[in-house]
Amino acid sequence: MLKFKQLFINVALVVLAVCVGVGTIMAVKADDFVYGTCNGVFIDFYIDEDGDGFGDSSATSTPACSAPDNYVANNLDCDDTDANIKPGVYEVCDGVDNNCDGNINEGLATSTYFRDVDGDGYGDASSTMDWCALPEGYVSQNQDCDDTDASINPDATEICDAFDNNCDGNINEGLATSTYFMDADGDGYGDASSTIDWCALPDGYVSRNQDCDDSNASTSPAVDEVCDDGIDNNCNGEVDENCEEPTATTTRYYLDSDGDGYGDPADFVDSTTRPTGYVLDNTDCDDSSATTSPAATEICGDGIDNDCSGGDEVCVQTYYLDADGDGYGNPADSISSTTQPTGYVLNNTDCNDSSATTSPAATEICGDNIDNNCDGEIDENCVDDQSEDNDDFTECHPCEGSFRNHGAFMSCLAHYTNCLKGKGEISGREKGQIMSSKDNKYKFQMNIKTQGNSYNFNNSNNGKAKGKKK
Repeated sequence: MLKFKQLFINVALVVLAVCVGVGTIMAVKADDFVYGTCNGVFIDFYIDEDGDGFGDSSATSTPACSAPDNYVANNLDCDDTDANIKPGVYEVCDGVDNNCDGNINEGLATSTYFRDVDGDGYGDASSTMDWCALPEGYVSQNQDCDDTDASINPDATEICDAFDNNCDGNINEGLATSTYFMDADGDGYGDASSTIDWCALPDGYVSRNQDCDDSNASTSPAVDEVCDDGIDNNCNGEVDENCEEPTATTTRYYLDSDGDGYGDPADFVDSTTRPTGYVLDNTDCDDSSATTSPAATEICGDGIDNDCSGGDEVCVQTYYLDADGDGYGNPADSISSTTQPTGYVLNNTDCNDSSATTSPAATEICGDNIDNNCDGEIDENCVDDQSEDNDDFTECHPCEGSFRNHGAFMSCLAHYTNCLKGKGEISGREKGQIMSSKDNKYKFQMNIKTQGNSYNFNNSNNGKAKGKKK
C-alpha cells in the first residue's frame, strides 16, 4: 500500500513539472509577441462595411498591431451601409445626414410648400412644409379654399351651389339672381315678407308671393272663397265676398282688353248679360298684352311674367365645352348654368373637340380616313380613283419619301391603292386590309402579286412610309 501511494506521488510531481515548463515557454512566447512585434502598443480598429474609408461609429473597436481586412483606424461613418454617406461629402436634399456632421440638409436653400390633398394643383395655406425641394403631395401655390374637393380651386367656374367654387371669397358672384318667396304651406304661393335672392329656385320657395296666410294651404289665390267662415280664402283682400244671395240675372264679368280670353281682375262689371270685351275669367296679370296670360309659356330671363305665375324665371341652360374653339361643343362634357361660361357653347355637335378642323362646318377631305364634317361617315362622296384626270389608271404613283404628317401619308396611300384596285392589281378586300388597320398604328407588310411583280407596303407611326416595287 505504501509503495502504491509513493508511486502516485511521484507521477503527480512529474506532471506538475511538465505543466510548469510548458507555461513558462508560452509566457515567454507571449512576451516576445507583445514586446517584440507591437512593442506593447495596440491600435483600435473599426469595421468598414461599405469600404468608404470610414469605420462604423456604432461598432466596437478591435485592438490590433495592424489593420485587419475591412477595418480602419477611425469610427466617423454614421451609416456604414452606404459608401456615399461619410465625412467630407456635400449635403444633398434627401432627408439624410450625408456628411455625418449630425445635421440634415444643412446649408441648402428651402421654400415653403403646401399640402394638396385633393390633387387639383392648389395647396392648403394652413398645411405647410419648409423643405429644400418639392415634396410629394405638396405644391407651391396655396390658394385652395377647400382642399378636400378637387372641383373647388381658383381655376374653377363659379356655379349656383352655395359654395365659393373659384376661391375668390365670394359665392355665386356674376350669376343672375331673382327674388323667391317662402312657401311654408306648400300651396304654390309664397309669403311676400319672407324672401331670398338666389341664382336658382331654392327648395321650399316659389316665384309667386300672393299668399295671404302661408301657414294654411287652403288659403291662396287659387282657392274659392268660403262663405261665412270669416277668412279671406282667396287672398283678394275681401272676406266672404259675393256671399249674398245672388239674383238669378246678375253675373260678374271681367274686362279682356287684349282679347286673349283672360280678364283683368281689377276691372269688372256685374251684369245680367255679358258685355262686349268682357269674360268670366279674371286671371290675366297684364291685360294690355295678348302674349301674357295663364295659358302662355314662360320665357326665362326676359323680365316678364309671361304665364302670370308671379314672376319671371331664371334660365338654367346646358352648355358644352368647346376645347378647340371651333364653335361646336363636346356632347360628353357639359355644365348647367344661368350664364354662359367661358369656353362653352350651347350646341353639342362636335365629333372631335381636340381639332378645330373637324366640326359640322368643315368640308370632308377625301382619303384622310377622318369624318371631317361630323356627319357619321368617312370620306363620303369621294371618287374611288387616284385623281380626277387619271381615270384610265395608266400609272400608279407609290407613296415614297417623307410626309408632313400621318394624315398626308394616309391620303397618298388611299389614292395609290385606289389606282391599283382600278387597274385590277389588288382587290377591294386587299385595299381595305391596307387602309383599315387599327388606329393606323401598325407595322403591316403585304405582298401584292401582279404581273410577276410584287409591291411591299410598310407603315409605321413615325409619319413616314414607303411603297417599293421589288
